[in-house]
Amino acid sequence: MGSTPMLLSHYEEGVGLWLRGSLDQVLHLAVNSFDARAFAEYLEQDTLASGDLRRAGDDFRVQVERLYIRDGPCTEISDYEDHCPFWKQLYPPVETTTSITGVVVKNIPEANVVVLQRPVKGFVAITLVEDGQLLTEDGQPAGWEDIVAGRQVKASG
Repeated sequence: MGSTPMLLSHYEEGVGLWLRGSLDQVLHLAVNSFDARAFAEYLEQDTLASGDLRRAGDDFRVQVERLYIRDGPCTEISDYEDHCPFWKQLYPPVETTTSITGVVVKNIPEANVVVLQRPVKGFVAITLVEDGQLLTEDGQPAGWEDIVAGRQVKASG
């Protein structure tokens, strides 16, 4: 992807577009005012952006609605095509904290894992990290001895 807005002038204003290139290239084509310092660590990474084409003075730019950086390897399908399933959304920011409540089927304290009776929000197990916290159904801190089959637990992180 070239970094010149002239390429965008071949499309009609308002058309939805996907841009792909380095984050630095994509930010130069955006109408949005992004704080590049907030994304400094990603400037050279492969980026996808979606949005609508807008006129900005004499140039055309993209009003970015979603901005992603590649967050894993791609599989090359041909010289002109690849498959990249791993993307991290930078804009709009995504809340990464999730809270779930589930029923325990078993716990594995030596692995810091609680296995749930059925999936909750896509989770089938909870793995505690150092600052992780298990809570009972009424929100009280719980120890491993409290986490028994049939008990309801809450986890967030």
